[in-house]
Amino acid sequence: MFTDGERMFLLYSFSPYVLLSTDDWPGLKFTSVREKAFPSDLDSDGLPLRNSINPVDYDADHWLHIAHKVHPDKRYSFWAVLIDKQTLLPAKISDRPLLRAGASAPASTVYACSAICRAEDLFVFAGIDDCAAGTWRLARSTLDRHWTPMASFRPC
Repeated sequence: MFTDGERMFLLYSFSPYVLLSTDDWPGLKFTSVREKAFPSDLDSDGLPLRNSINPVDYDADHWLHIAHKVHPDKRYSFWAVLIDKQTLLPAKISDRPLLRAGASAPASTVYACSAICRAEDLFVFAGIDDCAAGTWRLARSTLDRHWTPMASFRPC
């Protein structure tokens, strides 16, 4: 869930993308505001992208969302996504995983839970092997070099 200050949004599903909204707080009567299927190559490996964290402000035009794929060995890979604040649709996705077990931590399971975007960097907070927590810092300039339009995404 996240808000634009007027409405509460619920990102129900990432693939297919289903975004619900309510301005009836606390009544929670949600209506569908966006539904979109992405190109078939998004899930071509048979692993759908799923929601991970609640979207947070990234810049004046986007919210940052993190989505994940679950591999058969229960290893998670996480991608950063920019959701356009005007269209309410995902506009860009990182061209490579942002975080994953093994590569990001010597662990069998890493699960991103939240993120904080600051002027110069991004912090991602995650659980590690269900017994610890970790924080990863990434310079925004590095992340900004790796955005690709959603239509061009080819999972690695």
